[in-house]
Amino acid sequence: MSDGISRRDLGKLAAGAAAVAATGLPGTSEAHDIFPGAHGPVLTYAPNRDYVWDCYAQGGYNLMKYVTGWGMPNLGSEIGWCVSFPRVVIVRTVTGDGTNSLGTNKLYPDPNAVQNEITPWYNARNSIWIEIGNEPNGAWLNQYGQSGSTDENLIWNWRYWLDQCIARCRSVFPNAKLISPGLTPAAAANPGRWMAIAADVMRKCDYIGWHVYGYNDWYNSGDLQRMVPLMNQYFSGKQWVLSEFGLNGNLDKYTKGQRNAGLIHKSQSNPVIPANNIASAYYHLATNLTPDPSYCIYPEGDRGYKSITG
Repeated sequence: MSDGISRRDLGKLAAGAAAVAATGLPGTSEAHDIFPGAHGPVLTYAPNRDYVWDCYAQGGYNLMKYVTGWGMPNLGSEIGWCVSFPRVVIVRTVTGDGTNSLGTNKLYPDPNAVQNEITPWYNARNSIWIEIGNEPNGAWLNQYGQSGSTDENLIWNWRYWLDQCIARCRSVFPNAKLISPGLTPAAAANPGRWMAIAADVMRKCDYIGWHVYGYNDWYNSGDLQRMVPLMNQYFSGKQWVLSEFGLNGNLDKYTKGQRNAGLIHKSQSNPVIPANNIASAYYHLATNLTPDPSYCIYPEGDRGYKSITG
């Protein structure tokens, strides 16, 4: 929205883009330079770029996470702009999206689809971070219900196809960083079993993705209390990217933003976020309030976030 961001803010963002171009890859060392890590929103929907600029400025963010299949109208023509200003750009593929039913053939990430989806983003900026799919164990849960499944062939098949996608990305996108897809943190989706079977392949990525959600605070989030021990058990030697997190309770947006910042920047949670988590993306910027409107905090929540980070 044009009246939501000043010319001064636009100038700062443009300067940041120039700095990215001058310094090269925003990899691990640069992420560590942004205390306490890169942070920003997941873009689910905005009607035009002004809203994305404004969210970025309101929250003082240095990261944006995009999904190849949605985000803005005519996203394909906007890719060059999308990658022009954040210090860190995460691009998640649609293939391997576990929120879809198994019948859509999207649970297993396909190397050809990954290559097709990512190529225009990589051509625009070869230092992107690629997240290969999303919450594959969510499809497992959707297929088999709250009781889960005793058939682990699905996990082994996913492990195989993830390995193929990693190899393809290393071949065709050599300058990109790779993030293993964040698993659904729900206990019924059994993220620990997925890690037990696929952790060796997931570790081939540069970073391990993970997701957590909460209600009104981060001290009573079963997701956080479940996932941090699991992540420590299987990936203590890796750097992590919290590629989705958010509160869905009855708080006002400003307070949700503050508590999100408290989680990431001020250790205001139980357990606290470990230091090897180098980047975080809150869910989500969706100006049309769909899906999951309880997680939409723009713009008041972004101002709340910045009130904590300064």
